[in-house]
Amino acid sequence: MESSGISTHDTELKIPDDFSFPFPPYKIQIDFMKTLFEALDRRKLGIFESPTGTGKSLSLLCGSLTWLERREQQRLKDLKSVVDGCNLEQEEIVAKEAKNWVVAQHAFRQRKEKVLKAIRELQFLESLIEQRKKCLQKRKQLKQTIEYSSKENRSERVVKDGSCVEDPLDELTSSLLNDEFGPEPYSDSEFSEDDDDGEEKEPEFHSLKVIFGSRTHSQLSQFVNELKKTLFASKITSTTLGSRQNLCVNAEVSRLKSLSLINERCLDLQKGSKGKKKTEGKKQKTCTGCPYFNQTAIQSLKNQILSEPMDIEELVHLAKKEKACAYYASRKASKEAQLILLPYNSILHLGTRDGIGLRIENSVVILDEAHNIVESISNMYSSSVSLTQLQESLKGLKTYTNRYMTRFNGKNLLKLKQITHILKSFIAFLNDVDVETPGAGRVFYVQEFISVTGVEALDLHSLYKYMIKSKLIFKLKGYLQLEAKQKMLEMELSISKPLPEAAESESTNRKSSAPGQVLLNFFEFLKSITRCSGSGRIIQDGKMLKFLLLNTVDSFSDVVNSARSIILAGGTIKPYEDVEDQLFYGAKDRISHFSCNHVIPDENLICLAVSHGSSSSPFDFTFKNRNSHQLIQELCQAVLNISRVVPGGLVIFLPSYDYESKFYSHLVESGIFTKIELKKKIFREPRESNCEKILTDYTRQIRNNSGGAVLFAVVGGKLSEGINFADDLGRCVIVVGLPYPNIMSMEIKQKIQFITEKFGLEKGKQLLPNSCFKAVNQSIGRAIRHANDYAAIILLDNRYLSSESQTQLPDWIRKKYISCNDFGKCIGTLSKFFSKKLQKSQPQP
Repeated sequence: MESSGISTHDTELKIPDDFSFPFPPYKIQIDFMKTLFEALDRRKLGIFESPTGTGKSLSLLCGSLTWLERREQQRLKDLKSVVDGCNLEQEEIVAKEAKNWVVAQHAFRQRKEKVLKAIRELQFLESLIEQRKKCLQKRKQLKQTIEYSSKENRSERVVKDGSCVEDPLDELTSSLLNDEFGPEPYSDSEFSEDDDDGEEKEPEFHSLKVIFGSRTHSQLSQFVNELKKTLFASKITSTTLGSRQNLCVNAEVSRLKSLSLINERCLDLQKGSKGKKKTEGKKQKTCTGCPYFNQTAIQSLKNQILSEPMDIEELVHLAKKEKACAYYASRKASKEAQLILLPYNSILHLGTRDGIGLRIENSVVILDEAHNIVESISNMYSSSVSLTQLQESLKGLKTYTNRYMTRFNGKNLLKLKQITHILKSFIAFLNDVDVETPGAGRVFYVQEFISVTGVEALDLHSLYKYMIKSKLIFKLKGYLQLEAKQKMLEMELSISKPLPEAAESESTNRKSSAPGQVLLNFFEFLKSITRCSGSGRIIQDGKMLKFLLLNTVDSFSDVVNSARSIILAGGTIKPYEDVEDQLFYGAKDRISHFSCNHVIPDENLICLAVSHGSSSSPFDFTFKNRNSHQLIQELCQAVLNISRVVPGGLVIFLPSYDYESKFYSHLVESGIFTKIELKKKIFREPRESNCEKILTDYTRQIRNNSGGAVLFAVVGGKLSEGINFADDLGRCVIVVGLPYPNIMSMEIKQKIQFITEKFGLEKGKQLLPNSCFKAVNQSIGRAIRHANDYAAIILLDNRYLSSESQTQLPDWIRKKYISCNDFGKCIGTLSKFFSKKLQKSQPQP
């Protein structure tokens, strides 16, 4: 356990041989855990690359939690050594009798404070250990509670409370009359952005924690399931954190679509006094606050959370049963938990981290699926707002201001006028843009943009703080929506026939404009330019303003400087240079690497780089050439030939959704589609909707049909990350072309320029190839998911045969790389590979 304790120097731990792995570990897993243990103990910034199927999750768990246990034990020993090894009474006597008693007394006081602090910390840790033991003792009892039917819809939200049903117009009118969305007194006093639930006083000591982040809650659920397989499930306290949007069990709040609105409504309900009041002549229900914000129930739920590892769905299910708030219970549990799991965006974003009360000081931060970590940081701090959104925001703000004009005090009115001025200035700026003019887009430094738009005299940061404290977005959205609903209901009640076309059109326009929602876009843009002004650029792209974060080092530096150790883990993280330069720049002396081969036998994988099609035409899928009719016909023929050789599932990744659509159309028009479907049914990744149905149908087809199936997907799309195409679901993966980012994009140009200026010309040149191969490697990694799996990887593009391209591939792929200058060699090699696998799978006589 670590804290602001008596010494920053650690007693170095011996690397163990046993990590309580639930199965006999492979050598690479042992090496992984030992390297991880050493990195954590020596406060390293680790980059760990381990292919999918090598037991990465279990290795991360067992390696980090073994270290955590031993480091906690060592901390207790160190503290007891300080406490037991002193006699303050005797030392005080010696100090008083010393010749230079002034110096001796000063040294004694320092020594005394050190010992007393060690005593307090020891008491804190021993008390915490005792609390954890009590929680873990309840494990058996809780296990029965959370084992509910697998048929239950795990994503089901809590149903509406049994409140009375009233006339909708009465309720809306009452809300408006009661000024539920009216202004509140405002002062310039200091406040917290989250302005949350009155957290208790900051404790003197904090226990050491392992904070584990992955991209999605579904990946965290898989991680929880892995944890349950280990001995640590009964020895380590853990909790899963999420946003109110994920954890809220109050139907009135969770039905709101925007996270910001959910947060605001939650905080309002806690105050109790913000409920609806009785109005003369109107029947009205009373809300005294959130029924789930019950401290006794929350405390009970917290103890249950700590007694058994559970994912978000299990936590929400238990919270409904206990009628307690899962959000605040999990936050309370995080104070005592040794292992905290949450989406890594919640770790990376400072505001979110503060909002959920997550402390990372002196803790270990492990980020899984970390291949896109740089892009994730850039995206979460970037924002955009359109001319239409600015105009709708201005219109809504004027309506709201006029409605409550007599309620605003001088400071409120001044702030609202300043926000109105900013909106008008941004609108005027975009109105002057001639979108017909070639190269109309422009790039500005933040201060330059503020000056050009004429808002340099305003304190933008102060206005951003005002919008938070006054809850302007929440109140504006609520007021305007209620006003719109009231008008529509009045119209419906005044006529017995359906709404006229004009009214329906007005209703549709109102819904699409969502004034409060568009104001949120403006708010996010304002936040970006006030918080990250020196780290990005503002791009005017047509009638759109975009803030682009370029310097991710600055945004990640607080994590690097605060955490004891950071581990970035993934199946494919190479090239390392991007991560090192854009995350760990200035701390490269702390970086350590780990990379391993796959656990599969060498004969279970082949990687074929193919430069030409069956008619000897080159596979040149560069942007200028890939729409060639001849090339697409060559690709269609290649897919047909490969589909005849590959058993089970064939997954084909194309460069973009547009190209997939063009390829699919040609496939149908040429008649090759019908030929492929004689053996394999074809499925396509949907561009907009969820992929769950497609994946279910694809899986069912392969399980029930010996011919298998073909799945068209997109590099960088929904199926290229986090999807498991194990065994027959992915016997062959084809990647068509090299998916380079659009070099003409203003955002890409700015990123290249920034990298070149900060890290040198060579790094700037390498940005696009690195980005391209990250996406390729992720797509490749969908196949080969366990030690006995086998698959073929086919790379269709003559550029894959270059030495530069080969070095960008993962080591375990490169070992089995074969270049094919003609298509016949590809088909022959592929046929032999699958023939051998078929012979091995057949029973011997």
